[in-house]
Amino acid sequence: MRVTTDLIIILAIASLGDARKHLRRLDPDPVPPRVIPAEDADYEELSAEFWRWLYGIDIGKGKNPKHPGVDAKGTLCNMDQPLDDVWIAIGAFTSEVAVNDYTNTIVREKCKIDYGKKLLIPIVNADCQTIGNEPFKLYLQGENENVETCANNLFGGWADVKDLSLTIDGVDLSDDLVFVSTDLYTVDFADNNLSGKDCDTLDCEDVYSVSAGWYALVDTLPKGEHVIHFTGTFYLTDSGENIFALDVAYDPLIIR
Repeated sequence: MRVTTDLIIILAIASLGDARKHLRRLDPDPVPPRVIPAEDADYEELSAEFWRWLYGIDIGKGKNPKHPGVDAKGTLCNMDQPLDDVWIAIGAFTSEVAVNDYTNTIVREKCKIDYGKKLLIPIVNADCQTIGNEPFKLYLQGENENVETCANNLFGGWADVKDLSLTIDGVDLSDDLVFVSTDLYTVDFADNNLSGKDCDTLDCEDVYSVSAGWYALVDTLPKGEHVIHFTGTFYLTDSGENIFALDVAYDPLIIR
């Protein structure tokens, strides 16, 4: 199967590695981090908000696009965040690796966020849109209609995921991840969007989309420095070949 340019979107989401995990806490007896369960949060709407945010940021036309997904250091981690009470993390759309104690890891060392927000962490996810390329093209009707299968086929269909993990301050939260499969929602793409959609030739407003993936909505963390580390891999189910794997850390994530 030829991997299309849309598969770059998976980079936001897929992560793998054996990075050493650090523990950096200012409170000697902190409340352990907690993933909010599915019954206590609207994960489907949060997933849609992630994609609206991802595609809605205008990266500009220069050689140095500005977007949290291509920011290897974390200085843009608050750029155009859409929610008042939730901060959204992101994987990485860059091959730049910081020089640090990790191995094969994108490490964001400059991210500072305000206290009092929950953290939405998209571990591994993918989406389909009506303006997408195959195999990520969404068909709303006709013999190719695939609203219920397009994104879900990346999780047990022609592709699947493995090696999912999430640790925060050394606490393993991997067993608490939530799988989300959305109904239809709409997205407005920026003219210069991260996925490279040509909005001069495509109608980039109110684009019908569906998505699926693994997420964690983490309850508010105390002020101070924290280490967030998440991993996962997309692979082809027929051959077992990895499509993409990446390892992402915020070290430190400073909550002020």
